Amino acid sequence: MPPPSTDSAVADRHSLSVLVPVRNEAGNLRRAYAALRQVLDACPEISAWELLFIDDGSSDSSWEESLALAASDPRVRCLKLALPVGQHAALCAGMEAALGEILLTCDADLQVPPVELPRLWRAIGEGVDLVRGWRKERAHRSRLRRWLSFLTTQVVSLLLGRRYRDLTSPYAALRAELGRSLLKSGIRRHALGVAAVQLAPQVVELPVRHLPRVSGRSRYTWRSLLRLGSVMLATCFPAVPRRLAVAAGFLALLGGTAAAALHLGGFGAASAALAALLGGAPALLLLSFAGFLHVRRRRLLRAEEQPLYRIAERYPPS
Repeated sequence: MPPPSTDSAVADRHSLSVLVPVRNEAGNLRRAYAALRQVLDACPEISAWELLFIDDGSSDSSWEESLALAASDPRVRCLKLALPVGQHAALCAGMEAALGEILLTCDADLQVPPVELPRLWRAIGEGVDLVRGWRKERAHRSRLRRWLSFLTTQVVSLLLGRRYRDLTSPYAALRAELGRSLLKSGIRRHALGVAAVQLAPQVVELPVRHLPRVSGRSRYTWRSLLRLGSVMLATCFPAVPRRLAVAAGFLALLGGTAAAALHLGGFGAASAALAALLGGAPALLLLSFAGFLHVRRRRLLRAEEQPLYRIAERYPPS
């Protein structure tokens, strides 16, 4: 990417790196490139831009299509990861390779029209550290998926002590300095959305339109959203398992006390057993979930001994 202009008339212009994780998006890449190029070329506040496609284990012709685009436009670069590592790790690979002063993350499916994206990086130019795209009206077909995404955002917002509207959105703009801090954030790299709002001094959410997919299939299912939610809790909130265990102990104590009181009060064994069950069952669920989060965190910590990703191929090679 060419260096930003030093002309005083455009001194407030910034260079931009657009990071697009790719897995089996052969039907979307050319359209995404054309739409993004049209928007980026028309933005006077962008002094130079580059588009990075990060291939995360595609089994279709996505890699070949991205190579063809890079061969036709020197502003397009491609990274191919040796193994599928997931969207967040792929974005880390893109952040490490990016050259821009501002980083923009988005998907290749064009569910958020590129014309919506300039508002994100313009807010960065006005002094904000992180701008997240809030999909105000989501076009996901699955009601369960929308509900799980909403629940994840609400739980994490409660833990952060600040309300957010869409922490699972892949659309965001951030300063390159924040991106470098994320790369050094240890296991929190597995949950970039939460780690970014924890590290950024100033965070803004802006509403963006969200359209139905035209081609391909989303990688996110209700299982992957549950997995992402558990990773968010395990990596970014290490005190959560302990708090859940304390809550489980309190519920078990409450249920046991109520059962003893009912039994001593002559209400019968059935009433006492019911009280113990009402206190013990939720306590057991909380304790099990706390144990699950603890085990997941330990596994992620052990995984930190290995590289988060490995680049098998890049274009251009230099």
